[in-house]
Amino acid sequence: MRSSLWSGIVKALFGDVEYRWVTTTFPFTHPSTELEIWFNNNWLEVVGCGVMRQGILLDGGVTDRIGWAFGFGLDRLAMALFDIPDVRLLWSSDPRFISQFTAAADDVNAQVQFKVMCDSTIV
Repeated sequence: MRSSLWSGIVKALFGDVEYRWVTTTFPFTHPSTELEIWFNNNWLEVVGCGVMRQGILLDGGVTDRIGWAFGFGLDRLAMALFDIPDVRLLWSSDPRFISQFTAAADDVNAQVQFKVMCDSTIV
């Protein structure tokens, strides 16, 4: 399933990028895996997923099903979409950063591209 379904989703969202699946641990799923794309010379997690732990379903009164959970990191998608180099910028209240995206708030078809505000790394 990973190779067919997700390869189409990755291509639709990110274009022709290198991606990989990484086995990981999440508190509510087992087994768990992450989808990472190669972005700005690093691997960037964009989707976490796995089979829900049966106890969660049982606690919810579901006794005859198996659940599958997944979630996109919207912050990671924004980083890829706007070529934002550091996730901490998304939680910033710096008007130099926020003002770059006001056109998109008014017009969903507006072209938005992140512009570097300084040369130093955020701390």
